[in-house]
Amino acid sequence: MGLEDEGRRIGNRTLTAGEAFASGSRVTAVPAGFQEPGAVPPTSERPPSRPDTESLTAPSPSSPAVERQAPQSWQTSASRSRPAAAPQFRHGDIALVRADAGALKAESRFTQAAEVLGRIAEPARRALGRTDSEVIALRIDLADALFLAGDHRRAAPEFAALAADIAARQGPADDLALRFRMMEATCLAMLGDTALALARLRHLLDDERRFGVDDDRTLELRRQIGLLELGAGDHAAARRTLGALLADLEQRHGPGHPSTREIRDLLHDLAD
Repeated sequence: MGLEDEGRRIGNRTLTAGEAFASGSRVTAVPAGFQEPGAVPPTSERPPSRPDTESLTAPSPSSPAVERQAPQSWQTSASRSRPAAAPQFRHGDIALVRADAGALKAESRFTQAAEVLGRIAEPARRALGRTDSEVIALRIDLADALFLAGDHRRAAPEFAALAADIAARQGPADDLALRFRMMEATCLAMLGDTALALARLRHLLDDERRFGVDDDRTLELRRQIGLLELGAGDHAAARRTLGALLADLEQRHGPGHPSTREIRDLLHDLAD
């Protein structure tokens, strides 16, 4: 059930802020790899299955009993004569590890994918630099896996760091930088830190106003803020946010547009 349906039953049940924001959010998972500015294709949001603690690599589709092997230098240290020594980083390991993690994510084994990616993320950052394009792609995969695994506490700082580094590399108006700021706020809302999540979203809104008040990105962000305020129980703030949004939606799309009707219905229920 979406937040719109829940909003019509405000008097019957109080949503947590995280539930409200998640159920109303149209933010998708991050892309599988670093992309130039532009539209980011959505990623499937299948619920994660129970992690298989026996293996951190995905079985081959053609032979379920045979596990795919991670790159040699990133195998566990149990078989090494000096297990305390850090594995030697090889540039080609990034592509191999990302492929293994992609296979795990395709099977909804998100926690295991995050573990595989996490082993190489810091060595890759040290060797190539945090803004190297391949390292950025690896870090996006890691943040994605953490988010899909429900590990919002670890995903939030990953998204925040990605947003900062991509903004430094490609400019603060880059679509991915803005997207990852939104994803950080989503994680914070899911963790119950409503005040900080709203602060992040309002700061993001200030930066997105450059696109114009009737830009689709700005309208959607204002919608998200209103939904989070509603889910947090701050009905007065939600009425202000959604009321101003309704006027701009009517001007942009007309009174009969589905987005306009959605916000009007929410405001009607808030007035009851």
